Amino acid sequence: MISGAQSARKGWIGGKLPQKGEGNRQFYLPVPNWDSSRFGLIGAMFHVEQSSWKQANNPHCSTWNITHYFQPGIRPRTSELNQTHLLLRPHPLDTIANTMISADLTLSKRLELAEATSCVRFADARARLFPESGACSTQCAGAFAVFDGISSPCTQTFCLGLLALPTPADLESIEHFFTERQAPTLHEISPFAGIATLDLLCQRHYRPEELSSVLYRPVELSTPAVSSHVSARVIRSDETDLWNDLSVRGWAYGHPELSDFLKEAGAISAAREQCVCFLAEVDGIPAAAGALYLHQGVALFAGAATVPEMRRRGLQTALLDARLRYAFENGCDLAMIVALPGSDSQRNAERQGFRIAYTRTKWRLTKQNTY
Repeated sequence: MISGAQSARKGWIGGKLPQKGEGNRQFYLPVPNWDSSRFGLIGAMFHVEQSSWKQANNPHCSTWNITHYFQPGIRPRTSELNQTHLLLRPHPLDTIANTMISADLTLSKRLELAEATSCVRFADARARLFPESGACSTQCAGAFAVFDGISSPCTQTFCLGLLALPTPADLESIEHFFTERQAPTLHEISPFAGIATLDLLCQRHYRPEELSSVLYRPVELSTPAVSSHVSARVIRSDETDLWNDLSVRGWAYGHPELSDFLKEAGAISAAREQCVCFLAEVDGIPAAAGALYLHQGVALFAGAATVPEMRRRGLQTALLDARLRYAFENGCDLAMIVALPGSDSQRNAERQGFRIAYTRTKWRLTKQNTY
């Protein structure tokens, strides 16, 4: 028996006790296997004992029996709710803290490879839809060099220094790949690439240009925490244009000059292999769009957007829940998001249980080498 009175903690999200015969209710509680001392709800305490695993392959969900219930200041008493089953699951932040996923080289390789292949697939899709674009990619010393157009954010390298230590000859080959296409040479570098990689970039006249936060969280099967009027789902085959229109309306709000660029990028993203597109609706009216890219157990969350007139209705939460569920059902154990440090996107991700794995740096070649 484990007492929930041990440490009621401000900030836990709970729910009303079910009445007799009402069935299951959802509560955010930590599974004691992780840390039995961090356990409680505001205004109500529980004595619970584990009954049975809800899913054998997912220790984050467990079925429990309430055996006692009391309120602060009231003498504990045996509850009439004995044998009532509740499905308990941990708050996302406590889950992450206790699953012991270390932010190390192994994690960085998984996350960076997911984004690298996502951008490679994006360039492949552009090449299929727009053969005249010249979009293509290559690999060198474990790095993925992607050309998706001179001004495309995908035009750069990924994983440099993570899978192999590059040599000056490797960098020269990569630089030639970009310069012959009249594109800048940019490298997205994880801090786990190491000092030797950074030193080589400095020797070859590279300078830091941009920082980004790489965030992650475990993928869990969760219960949607939004209104019954709001829902999210994978798009049907005939809804690609609708999905793209919602995405453009959301992202281009206040910046109409970006509409054409976003429309083309959306069409390419929807055609990308391993990319799944989602719609969120309010009372059946489509109002938000998001995407998900899957790679070897990692779910990369692409930008989600809500049309201006339908914001602040829980659509982003619905999209997050739907994508997490899809990732879980398709064998992913990690979710990732990339955002600018300190941005609204980063704060929103952290509120949804994501945590920063590391901050990476984008490096630009500022002077052509003549070695």
